[in-house]
Amino acid sequence: MKILVVLAAALLLASSASAAVSLHGSPTALALQNRVANREDLSRLQIDRRLPDEYSWARPETRLFLRKIGSDFARQFHEAIQVNSAVRTAEYQKKLRKKNGNAARGDSELTRSSHLTGATVDIAKKGMSTVELRWMRNRLIALEKAGCIEATEEHRQPVFHIMVFDKARCVHEYH
Repeated sequence: MKILVVLAAALLLASSASAAVSLHGSPTALALQNRVANREDLSRLQIDRRLPDEYSWARPETRLFLRKIGSDFARQFHEAIQVNSAVRTAEYQKKLRKKNGNAARGDSELTRSSHLTGATVDIAKKGMSTVELRWMRNRLIALEKAGCIEATEEHRQPVFHIMVFDKARCVHEYH
């Protein structure tokens, strides 16, 4: 019986992993982000007027990821990446929902934005060449396959939406 449960779990993980590695946003991807945030005990931010700027803060592993992908991108293309969004408060997310159809609804535990955790960033696609976009897509897909991130390529807003997972095995990917 135990072997069947383990096998079923492995098949479920394998099928969901292969289906998730596409950079396509979906309710399933958002639910995954929220399950990971819950499992890793990532708090959601409440309004805190002491924060100097709601875009300047991110979790340590997210900052590592940005430094790594940013330096690799700059080394390859002699240009910097642009981070459009990082941490958000629930209040800001609610305002954003009114003008951005991609913004998470937040009406249930599995539809909250992962930006509230500080683990998620949006990297701008605007201004990237076809070669740069291909490089970024390939890099994000490889990191997603490794279980280090969950990424979505948004089209209404020209960004890559990326949640960085806090996993020891991914640290080498971010350094």
